Amino acid sequence: MALLAIMKNISDNNSQFIIATHSPILMAYPEADIYCVTDDGLKLVSYEETEHYK
Repeated sequence: MALLAIMKNISDNNSQFIIATHSPILMAYPEADIYCVTDDGLKLVSYEETEHYK
C-alpha cells in the first residue's frame, strides 16, 4: 500500500511509470493502462480482461 501512495504522489506531479507485474493490486491502479503480452505483441486490455482478475 505504501508503494501505491508513493506512485500516486509522484504521478500527480506529471510523472509516469512502466511496471511489469503480476500483482492484481498494482494492475488495479486507477487510470492505469494495462498491456498484455500476446503472441501477436502487446494488447491494451481492461483490468477485468486480465487473467488475475478472472
